[in-house]
Amino acid sequence: MVKKTSFHQSKISCKGLADILSEFDDGVMITDEDGTILFYNKELSRIDNIDRKLAIGKKISEVYNVNEESSPTMQCLRQGRPILRFAQFYLTRQGRSVFALQNVFPLIDGERLTGAINFIREYSTIEREMDITSRFHIQKRKHKDSRTSFNNIIGTSPEFLWAIHTAKMAAASPSPIMICGETGTGKEMFAQAIHNYGQQKQNPFIAINCSAIPETLL
Repeated sequence: MVKKTSFHQSKISCKGLADILSEFDDGVMITDEDGTILFYNKELSRIDNIDRKLAIGKKISEVYNVNEESSPTMQCLRQGRPILRFAQFYLTRQGRSVFALQNVFPLIDGERLTGAINFIREYSTIEREMDITSRFHIQKRKHKDSRTSFNNIIGTSPEFLWAIHTAKMAAASPSPIMICGETGTGKEMFAQAIHNYGQQKQNPFIAINCSAIPETLL
């Protein structure tokens, strides 16, 4: 017999939270401590191609072709700690294959583990967002009036002048260049100057914040 449990009736519910999570851009699934699905939002229904009504009240293993070792939600419930940036290719019981990044957090009531909440983002969505971000940066750089050149980097110490000399030599090379330094030391200024001094200066300079990209996608 299917265990029928309402997210709104469970101890982990919060007024208005279900409505917010229902419209979330990421897939959201909430389970109780036994791995029974209590909440399953619209986006996850789209990702998995499963009717929400068919998922709620079912065990995770009844909806997904996973076991306790391969399910980040079950790992979270067993260990009682967050499972973060879990990249997984999984299969639903209906044969749908999904490649997604998952972040699962335990739900605690007092000192008792009452369930887990899983935020699921399909990799195709991440890639689309990265593509939009890259195109935005390209347009931004194309319309930027001023670009840093070596003429804009001012200094007189021998070490500084040697850094400029080395950077100009590097600009003439087709090899990749790594610039190391602490925050605020002007790494991007040197990167722009190298770009604008080299043969690729007619192409856009694109700065990407790698810390904002999931490790598995990077």
